[in-house]
Amino acid sequence: MNNFNPYDKRWKFMQISDIRKRLVRIESPPNAQSPNERIIIHLKTDPFLAENISNSPDGCYTAGDIFLEDPPNSGYYRILGRQDDTLVHITGEKTNPVPMENTIQRSPLVKKVAVIGHNQFCTAALIQLNVEEASNYDFNEIEENIWTFVSEANKEAPSHSRIVRQLVKILPMNKSLPVTHKGNLMRQKVNQEYATLINTIYDKFLNQQYQQQQQQNNETIHQKDKSKWTKETLKIYLEEKFKSFGTNLNDSSRSIFDFGVNSLQVVELRNFICQDICEIPKNFLYENSSIDQMTEKLIEYLQSGNIQDKQNDPNHYQLTE
Repeated sequence: MNNFNPYDKRWKFMQISDIRKRLVRIESPPNAQSPNERIIIHLKTDPFLAENISNSPDGCYTAGDIFLEDPPNSGYYRILGRQDDTLVHITGEKTNPVPMENTIQRSPLVKKVAVIGHNQFCTAALIQLNVEEASNYDFNEIEENIWTFVSEANKEAPSHSRIVRQLVKILPMNKSLPVTHKGNLMRQKVNQEYATLINTIYDKFLNQQYQQQQQQNNETIHQKDKSKWTKETLKIYLEEKFKSFGTNLNDSSRSIFDFGVNSLQVVELRNFICQDICEIPKNFLYENSSIDQMTEKLIEYLQSGNIQDKQNDPNHYQLTE
């Protein structure tokens, strides 16, 4: 079942028999990612329910599997994963990693993959290579092949769950991801064994343009070509970046968050601005949340050559209050 893909229509669907319908209850799980997600609850009258295993006050039992009803209201279900697999990000957004992992593992170069991101801003992927197959390719070919399948996984995932290329980490060929005897990923053990690596890849992504900002602010601004940036070109630049995220902002005076921009896109846009225009504080897009506000502040930074990191300003907390 390693190549099982819940989005693949070739896989058979589960249907609850008429005789079982009176013994179970079907509900939407809390904080479902899709309105068609369901969990199955065994009622206490179910004769197949073992004694003294109730996990709810009313004596019922939830096995913890998450199903997708497809088509909606059809009574046909396919399994998406388990509730205890769910990743809860710092933002409160949730990701079911199992469908993404199943898609990525369709690559013949991938033996196992762990989509991670619990208590992080966004998801990442640790890739264990199929050594026998991967040894026939150079590293660039391996990266391109795997990114093709990650891109496919992103198409089916919620926008906040998609994995950016910088957060795809291919493990050395002598490293493996811990699994159970059945071959299921041991998520807690993955987080424990690779804690240092996980912290490193997130830190590099979230701070890649900012790590040496205290020493290089003025120098960086003067090295970039400031002459091409006007209010008009900055506005066009920002609008194009949001379009590349699939977001069309039709009112530059409104907050980008009114249009559904998520935390991952905020991090990506900040990295683009740092790379292409000038260094900006980590909280820049939250404090200047419309394109008009961003444009004005970026012009101010470019003209003054002085960027103050308000996050490290002890007086800024009072201003925020």
